[in-house]
Amino acid sequence: ISPLDHDIHSPNGIRAQGDFFYFSDENKVKRGRFDEAGHVQDIITMWTSQIAYPLSLLDDIMPYCGGVGMTDYITGQLHYVASYTDQNNVEHFPTLYSTLPFAYANPSSLAYGAIPELGIDTAQILVTEKGNLLESTSTYGNKLVASPLSLDLEDPSVDMCQFINDQAREAVEGS
Repeated sequence: ISPLDHDIHSPNGIRAQGDFFYFSDENKVKRGRFDEAGHVQDIITMWTSQIAYPLSLLDDIMPYCGGVGMTDYITGQLHYVASYTDQNNVEHFPTLYSTLPFAYANPSSLAYGAIPELGIDTAQILVTEKGNLLESTSTYGNKLVASPLSLDLEDPSVDMCQFINDQAREAVEGS
């Protein structure tokens, strides 16, 4: 994938889900897809940090229900941006969740899933906190955190993707 042809500057985290691939690029999250011939199509910017690079550096990303969760290594934040297509077939990307700045000590990766043996359930997300680069002995970062979510992503009584789509619609169109 040519950086010049696709406006790519500093790609980092990448994940694939369905027909799409998602990646972080400096302070942006982008989404693209490959056509049947294997050519890159439709790379778009889904989200840009309101803080200018290099004060913001998106690291890991995690697609979920058409949107993307992400870590911002420098600001110490987690974010979730949804995808919502309105009745005019225009796609919007509202931010549905952001932690406060410096809530995490340089978060670098995300993982999701229950690990009952460790007391981790589906209302939590795993976040690695690196702390300071090239330093591995202090208590600033250098750990894995099970961070609580405001909802259980595996709650069988809720169609979570529909719930997120409803939240995104409300964020774009109002109630």
